Amino acid sequence: MQEEVGRSDMRTVAVLVAEGHESVPASGANAVFGLRGDAGIYMCFLADTPELQSERQARILAVLSGDAEDREVPNIPLVCVLTE
Repeated sequence: MQEEVGRSDMRTVAVLVAEGHESVPASGANAVFGLRGDAGIYMCFLADTPELQSERQARILAVLSGDAEDREVPNIPLVCVLTE
């Protein structure tokens, strides 16, 4: 018997951790890691872009060479998706 696949909004790691989710291994799921809580298990994936990667790389190189105004870089985005 095939069941209907549901849909839900993706969540951020910060929100899930604040709600009490705990990290679980994600080996074999192509995810970076998983989070388990009362609401279920979420698999968390990198959602980075080439533009963000380039901006981070340029800033890191500028910091290392002493040419950076500051050390601020874009965060590496992660999205977490509920498993069923």
